[in-house]
Amino acid sequence: MATYSTGTDSGFELMSFGIPSQNTLQYFQSTLRDPMQATTEIGRQLAEQSQRAFEFYSGHDAINAARAAIRQIDHMFMPDDIREYQTVDQFQQAQYQMREYIMADPYIRDLYHRGQIEGYADYYVDTSPGDVGFTHLPYRKMVDGMVQIDDETDEHKIQVFMFGDSPAEEVPFIGERIDLMNTMSQARMLLRQRIEDITSPTNARLD
Repeated sequence: MATYSTGTDSGFELMSFGIPSQNTLQYFQSTLRDPMQATTEIGRQLAEQSQRAFEFYSGHDAINAARAAIRQIDHMFMPDDIREYQTVDQFQQAQYQMREYIMADPYIRDLYHRGQIEGYADYYVDTSPGDVGFTHLPYRKMVDGMVQIDDETDEHKIQVFMFGDSPAEEVPFIGERIDLMNTMSQARMLLRQRIEDITSPTNARLD
């Protein structure tokens, strides 16, 4: 099976030769700051080369693209099933079933509707954009019969819903719903750190 990944030339080279360490970036910075280099033509050429190298290696877009490509390769055989996610890598490379449930979480859905996260870009289609929480079928399936804590009253509640017999309304097993609830809790925690967009297959950064 062939695997393809898209990105810039700098992203490809970073993926091929490795993401630079902090020591490497600091070396380039110190080279640029060395005042003795500007005293000769060779020194000026070295400074210019160092400047280009520093801009190349320190480019956030290239580094993020390289990390995303590596994560795609690491998770290319991730099965399309329901399981607990804990890492940014897992969330960003989620398969179809997990994408549907991750994007059903009301907190994540609100960020998506406000354009603050990618929401898996072209890998996710929001078939019911007006539905959030209990009006959204995937969310109802995820929390059916599960203990919920009311954010305003701190009360524990259990909601039980009626579902049809169609495959689209098939409710996950209790163990799978527990995995989903743990996954949603971790997703919210990661997003509140405001570092990486866990719904971005290309490893976008949050503002």
